[in-house]
Order: sequence, then structure tokens, then C-alpha cells
Amino acid sequence: MIDSDTLIKSYLAAIAARDFDLARTFLADRGFKYTSPIGSFKDADRFIESISAVGQILERLDIRKCLASDNEVIVIIDTTLTLNGYASYTSAMLFVTSNGSIKSIEAIFDASDYHKMFTSED
Repeated sequence: MIDSDTLIKSYLAAIAARDFDLARTFLADRGFKYTSPIGSFKDADRFIESISAVGQILERLDIRKCLASDNEVIVIIDTTLTLNGYASYTSAMLFVTSNGSIKSIEAIFDASDYHKMFTSED
């Protein structure tokens, strides 16, 4: 069985390569959960459908640090998007794995730029 560290790095490599079908294979079919400051999902297919929209603006995804302990992995990621030129954002993600797949992802990041895109100032 694949260890948690390798599983998470493989998942993130698939995201970086914009291979969302491959990324989906790393997620649990049942009981999957994703939470972040801008959304939550309890269905892996819907989650992948949502994040695949990022593929058009994703320039790079670099793992700054990856710390694994049993079935939990914390990753610090720098993501570069082509939105507004090239903008880089740092996020922390806590992954929990079970039986060789990703059971949950909690993403922590500053969502203020995201909220500005959808908030009009009158």
C-alpha cells in the first residue's frame, strides 16, 4: 500500500499537471470531505469538477514543505496563478488518508483576494 507522504505528493503532482482525472483516483470514493475558506465538498467527484476550473489559470504548484505522521500530512504550497498577471499564493493543507486514499483535505489560506473578485463596492 502507498504511504501517506507519497500519496499526497502524487495527488499534488497530478493537480500541478492539470490531470484532474488522475487526481480523482487518489481521493476516497466514500466519506470524502474538503473544507476551505471558500467552500466545502462531501463528494470527491464534485470537488474535482470544481477545482478543474482552476486548470485554466494554474501556472505552477510548488511544495514548500511536506510533513507526514502516520495517516496525516501537512503541506505548505505556493500556487502561482495567471490571474491578474502572475500572482503567487501560499496555503497550508491538512490531508488525512485511509486505506490508500485521501479521506479529507482542509485547506487554510487568505481568501480575501478571492472574495474581492465577487464583491462589488458601491
